This record gives sequence, C-alpha cells and structure tokens, in this order.
Amino acid sequence: MEFVITMLPRILILALVMSMSLLWSPQQASAQILEEDDSSYVYKGFFMSAEYGLYIFALKPDSLIPNAETGRGASADLLGAVSGFDLGFDLNEMFALQFSFGTVNVRGSTQDGGGSTAMLFNGGVSIFFLRSRLTFYARVGAGLAVTMPTGILPLGLMAHLGLGVRYFTRMKHFSISFEARGLFRPPLGDNSQGSTMSLGIGLLPSVTYTF
Repeated sequence: MEFVITMLPRILILALVMSMSLLWSPQQASAQILEEDDSSYVYKGFFMSAEYGLYIFALKPDSLIPNAETGRGASADLLGAVSGFDLGFDLNEMFALQFSFGTVNVRGSTQDGGGSTAMLFNGGVSIFFLRSRLTFYARVGAGLAVTMPTGILPLGLMAHLGLGVRYFTRMKHFSISFEARGLFRPPLGDNSQGSTMSLGIGLLPSVTYTF
C-alpha cells in the first residue's frame, strides 16, 4: 500500500505527459513551425521587380500594316519582347500600388529601317486573393506609350490588365511571379495613319525584392 501511494504521483505525472503527447504530436509541432516559417517568408512593404518575356500582337494598328497599293508603310511581326521594372508599395495584405517603366520591342521593318519600340510609363494597382506564400493576383493600370520611330504611332494612352501567380521563396525578401498581361491602346489621338488601336499580350516572368 505504501508503495502504491509512493508511486501514485509519478503515475499521474506520466499519464499527464502521455496525454499531452497525444494532444501535441511531433507532426503537429512540425506543422506549426512550418506554418510560422512560411509566414515569415511573406514580406510586405516597398518593393521593386524586374520582368522580361514574350509579347504577342493580337491586334496590330493599321499604321503597322503596309499599304496594299503602294507597299509603303511600316510592318511588324506578330512576336516581340517586353521588359521593364516596377517600383511599388504594399498598402496591406490585399492591395499594392506600383509605378512601372517598360519597353515593347517588335521585330519588323519600317521605312526608316528596323522594328518598332514602345516605351510605357504606367501606374496601377494589384489585388491579391490569397494570404500565403503562393498567391494569385490581378493587376490593372494605365499610362503613356511613346513609340519609336515617332512616325509610326502618335503619343497615346496604353491600358493594361494582368492575371498572375506569385510565390515567396525561401530566399528571404525575394519572390517570383508569372503573369499574363494584356496591353490595350485605344483609338485616341491622331488617326491620319488609320486606326491607332492595338492589343497585345505579354507573358512575363519576374523577380521581386521586398525591402
């Protein structure tokens, strides 16, 4: 009897430890640590990103189509390259503002020789749909487009709409993204060369650093 009384506290402590181990398994502990680690890799604040990808003309402006009678005028292939960089700030977990500079280089030939290059100066907002290391987002914005040679298209408005996916890597502060972005130029301004409306699609991988 004395032995049982002596061992009872130890038995109760052992039972308590075993019950706690059932409620707090190593798998659960590891999962919590992993979850905490994942959240620690998601950085929000000031950021900058660089992007480079493929540009596809879905609708070319008339000024990039040679005149059928004279054979004169500019021409451009359907494919090109788009590149640029963004500077922005995450307002909260869902919204971010960014200002971007980009270029669209389209192969082809003009009367001045060479293809055409459009410089884009845009502002926009991004909306994120998931609060995790892997998140989906939408981007919308607008700005100015300057085309060179200058005779191809006048100075005009360029709007963009994009859908993408972003992944925060285990290299702290760095994330990678892939985005499909539509670039639309409405028929505004000087139409002496025909319709200036155009529509292009950019397929853009990018790398972002968040401070």
